[in-house]
Amino acid sequence: MSRLAFALALVAAMAGCRNATPSAASPSGASSRAAGLAAGHLDGTKWLERDATIAQSLGAGPLQVAATEVGGDGDRVGGFVDLPLEECMLAYARGSRGVEDLDLYAYGDDGTLLAADEATDPQPAIVICPPHPARAYLAARIVAGRGVVAIGVHPLLPSVAARVGRAMGARGRPGEEVGRVEAWPGLDEKVAQHRRLLGARWDEVRRVAVQSDARAATRISASIDGGRCLDVYVVPSEDFGQLDLAILDAEDRVLVRAPAIGRDRTAIVCSPVPISLSVELRPHTGQGLCAIVLGRSASGAEREISGPFFVVRPAPEGVLPAERALRGKALRSLGYAEPSIITSATATVGRRFGVPIDLPAGCARLDLVGARPLSGLTADLWDSSSNLIASGSSGDGPTLFACGRGGRARLDVEALSRPGPFAVELRREKTSPAALVAHPVAAGRLLAAIDSRSEPATASGVGDAKILALDTTSLKGFDFTVEDGHCTQITAALDAGAAGADLRIVDAQSSEEVSSARGRLVAQARACAEGSARNLRVELRLETGKTDALVAAKPTPAAAP
Repeated sequence: MSRLAFALALVAAMAGCRNATPSAASPSGASSRAAGLAAGHLDGTKWLERDATIAQSLGAGPLQVAATEVGGDGDRVGGFVDLPLEECMLAYARGSRGVEDLDLYAYGDDGTLLAADEATDPQPAIVICPPHPARAYLAARIVAGRGVVAIGVHPLLPSVAARVGRAMGARGRPGEEVGRVEAWPGLDEKVAQHRRLLGARWDEVRRVAVQSDARAATRISASIDGGRCLDVYVVPSEDFGQLDLAILDAEDRVLVRAPAIGRDRTAIVCSPVPISLSVELRPHTGQGLCAIVLGRSASGAEREISGPFFVVRPAPEGVLPAERALRGKALRSLGYAEPSIITSATATVGRRFGVPIDLPAGCARLDLVGARPLSGLTADLWDSSSNLIASGSSGDGPTLFACGRGGRARLDVEALSRPGPFAVELRREKTSPAALVAHPVAAGRLLAAIDSRSEPATASGVGDAKILALDTTSLKGFDFTVEDGHCTQITAALDAGAAGADLRIVDAQSSEEVSSARGRLVAQARACAEGSARNLRVELRLETGKTDALVAAKPTPAAAP
């Protein structure tokens, strides 16, 4: 019995313990608290601070986090940022471990791609510099992997933008210069052949390689000095086929589009006044590098451009009275009297307008002044025997110089691109050197070559021009001296009956070439002296024909281009 009583007591005790255990679902248990939302957000600084320290040590402004999100393959992280109009901006994207490849893009409000880095790595970076919109949308795309992605931005002064961009590996933006292109295969030969076809004399002012992408236009800046031309020659890589080249003015108006002939592209702009330009490239498909070579002509060399090239000239912007007043301002300071108005008329495209003129004996200046909406004006001046005296073309109206015995003449005028009003003004030169009167065609070419809107030419200014009888089988020339710290520009203009002027400036003792130029009707070369005076010699010959040439030497400051 005692054993039975003990067994019953043990069972009762176990049952009591079981009933005393709290239920797992009891509201009083520790695990009964409901899940809730936690305050806070992802802090992207953790993945950006290392690169931010590097950027700021090189002159970048403080870091700002544009966006931080979690994503996987194909996901995008983005946000808007304000862009100071006068400053640049550095932007870069970084990810946590597990993000293997990132791309970074910057877009304007209109959807224009401002910059991009699509390199195969997880550290994209871009730099955006003026001109740019007031804000941009930054988007980082996860190409491979998954994790946290943060986008950081820094303001940059333009003076440090290149240094910071290189340190951060910023690349891929449309128009980004990736360096000079001395090693570009065959480029020197291409440029030399292009310049031979082009004619005139050109100084290379820039040679760079840029990345071009079909998704966004590539732009670089350029400028033209008054009275000169800019030649834009582009050689694309093999990465894409068709390429569009356009030159735009400061207001983003297209001045010229290069003809789509062959692979290379060429566009030429001439202007009587200084202007700022943009060179814009865009392939039809794909992306790759393009070599851009910019050449600047000598003053007055516009008429010497030959070959299969279209030359555009900026149109006048004012009404006729304002354009006439602007043209005459510089001439009055040279002592010219008030002009005689030969005619005021409207020039049309494709139809020549004949103007009868009585030319005075000696030399005279004829200014054709165009006004809006005219675009491009060409003119030919003929004597009474139908011999050409002078000719010229310009966007707002050329200047012709007529030297000779005077008498009845005819001026033929035609608009090149858009019709509009024009006036013809005649000013008689105070002095008429005998050499110019005896060689009217060469005189007109010589004066037009050295004339510019900022420094108008006068007949008296070339009164000491030398006359050289030229042919294809002999060299003709003369010696001259360039003083220390000075330069001299030599201009040779051919008379009627020949073409192809080959001009060289050589050392008078050693015959070592100092400078050279070739032109169809006019050639210009320049030589300078630094450290001591130089004794030099001009050598001139013809390619075809036989004629006389007028050759003038004009001293210029050593700093002049």
